[in-house]
Amino acid sequence: MQEIQICELTETVAIYDAIAQLGGYLDPPLTGRAGFDLGEYAQKLADTGRVFAAVNEQGQLLGALAMYANDLGGSNAWGTFLAVMPESRHQQVGTKLFEQAVAAARAAGKTGLHFRVHRNNKAAIRFYQHRGSRLCEPVQEHHQVQGQGQYQAQEGQEQDQGKEQQDDNMLEMMYMIMPGRLNHNTDDI
Repeated sequence: MQEIQICELTETVAIYDAIAQLGGYLDPPLTGRAGFDLGEYAQKLADTGRVFAAVNEQGQLLGALAMYANDLGGSNAWGTFLAVMPESRHQQVGTKLFEQAVAAARAAGKTGLHFRVHRNNKAAIRFYQHRGSRLCEPVQEHHQVQGQGQYQAQEGQEQDQGKEQQDDNMLEMMYMIMPGRLNHNTDDI
């Protein structure tokens, strides 16, 4: 098994490149989503999100996870992207990225980590369930976030969440963050 290192991507170009490489491996792919603009998404993540990349010893990208844990009034962090290169699956890449997201959410004082998953993406549903996540009712929260030293409404997030919540093809998975431990199986799907 290869050595996996997790690093945080903070520059828009690096975030864009990682998502461009991995976006086609999502179910459904990012490129097929109406109104999706990769440049805007990468910039939004650089400004107000967190992006973690898994790389091997040679620095090759194995997978990435994007999340928001900057909701000032809410108790939840939101995972928006988790993808692993096909040749790196079943090697703990997704698990290490998920664990990094849990640690980041915990450090931000969050008690829940939510991911929205397409109902036909059985592999992703199993992945999250094996890590202690449960299907739950969609959560609507008012999002006031901190970005670039000032408080601002997170542009488009409430609208985007509303669209996804109305989409009968999307399920919501929630991981309850327990202090001091991870509550999941170690099997990597």
